[in-house]
Amino acid sequence: IELSDGGRRLLHTPNAGSDSSVWSEVMSLEVLRAMFGATLKATETEIQYWRRSSITDYSIQLYGETIGVSVTRAMKYKGVFNARDADTLLHKKLRGVVDSTDAVTEQYAWRKQILHVFAESAYIIDELLASYQRLDAALVSNTLVLVTVANDTGRWLFRNSYDDSQRERRAAFKR
Repeated sequence: IELSDGGRRLLHTPNAGSDSSVWSEVMSLEVLRAMFGATLKATETEIQYWRRSSITDYSIQLYGETIGVSVTRAMKYKGVFNARDADTLLHKKLRGVVDSTDAVTEQYAWRKQILHVFAESAYIIDELLASYQRLDAALVSNTLVLVTVANDTGRWLFRNSYDDSQRERRAAFKR
């Protein structure tokens, strides 16, 4: 994957998360760019809020609209991702999406967000869908949940140690 200007900007702008979360955000932007023509509008540290709140990972311009994007990974270390994991993940992330949408300043405001979930395996989609269908409507009212299954070449998205997956990341992206 050759990084877009936006992908390079995300990669080289200070981030509130870990190294692996930066790469997840870069990959998310590149997926949204390739599939829908999205362009980066603001990074996590550029977006401003009028009160202390959850934060959104980045915002995009898509079809003339500003959209917030939060990125997460659906996986389970030493175990099988199950319904309880899906419930916990979606509740936590969607509460944060609602909170950040309410608190973002007018300059960076969006009406809708995308929760982009990278799933470690295809079966996780079923767990997430079942959980999503049980959620309160207010929790999902302004959010599109997009799930991308990372194939074997994307396993590095789920590793927290930079040293363990540095070579794989470099091989996946041309900078």
